[in-house]
Amino acid sequence: MPCVQKVKVTYTKDTENKPETWELVCEGKCRDGSDCKKRTIISNRATRETREFCACSGAEPEDCHIVLYTHTDEKGKVTGYFKCEFDKDKGCAPPEEVVCVPVPVPEYYADAPTLIKSALFECQCTSKDYDWPKK
Repeated sequence: MPCVQKVKVTYTKDTENKPETWELVCEGKCRDGSDCKKRTIISNRATRETREFCACSGAEPEDCHIVLYTHTDEKGKVTGYFKCEFDKDKGCAPPEEVVCVPVPVPEYYADAPTLIKSALFECQCTSKDYDWPKK
């Protein structure tokens, strides 16, 4: 299995279903047989912001991949979000028809049909007509 990257988002257990925690999940093996590993870059020491991504080398992937951003406040509370990123010249092709977007992975855990406990997301190259999440 190649280097697979996902973000697990855990939601509050109320009717608002607000994101509560974020976890980057790196699985699989790289072409050289080494493990796919999480890399963390401190993007802003003053505001305690980090960027995390899965990689086979120290470098960030150029293809469509997930990046988890987190911020820790003075009291230790962590907030976050994730984005799909890629090198604009080496990402999804053809760029005029295809974009790199987050998509939900079919496995998720719910306490009740309307209360999502957690969900997994990954990034994929897909048609610009793809409309998830609906606004």
